[in-house]
Amino acid sequence: MSRSLTCVAVAAAVAATAVSAALGARAFGPMKVCATFTGPAWKVTSISGTVTRGKVYEVAVDKAPCAFAKTWGLKFARTPTHGNYLLKGPAGWRCRANFGVSPVWAWNGRCEKGTAQAFAWGPKTR
Repeated sequence: MSRSLTCVAVAAAVAATAVSAALGARAFGPMKVCATFTGPAWKVTSISGTVTRGKVYEVAVDKAPCAFAKTWGLKFARTPTHGNYLLKGPAGWRCRANFGVSPVWAWNGRCEKGTAQAFAWGPKTR
């Protein structure tokens, strides 16, 4: 990376940190896989054309209860979206299926409760 791009990147990071601090927001931590479940069959095609299939899903959390996240992940994996990626989740949570994985089903996605808690679900591809 050139020196000028490095300076721009550092300045952008500092500015973003300052804005977050001013708003009282804190960043989510890393998501940790806490559970798996068996759900509807899924098929994922990579950019290279490799097709992976399965029925096992993973649930990952950041400060959210694992059992709670697993319950909702299982429910969402069986939810038809028909192209509407906003999901009706638990009260106080904002949930969304990930765009592009399936135009019909919420095979994977993420829910957030403000900036305090988050969980995600999706096919276990490895």
